[in-house]
Amino acid sequence: MQRILDELSRSDYQAAQLWVETVNERAVKLYLSLGFTPTSETKVNDEGELQQQYIHLLSKRRE
Repeated sequence: MQRILDELSRSDYQAAQLWVETVNERAVKLYLSLGFTPTSETKVNDEGELQQQYIHLLSKRRE
């Protein structure tokens, strides 16, 4: 996942975003450790599970 974030940082992307089920504590911990922060956006997926949006602001990196 860190390699993907690094590659996005070298490109024109300004942020990475994802949705995670709020009950998935392992995923939440992983994304927080990688620098993602939760937003106020939530939704219910097709299975009825509550999901929260996380965002990671990317800085431009040079190789």
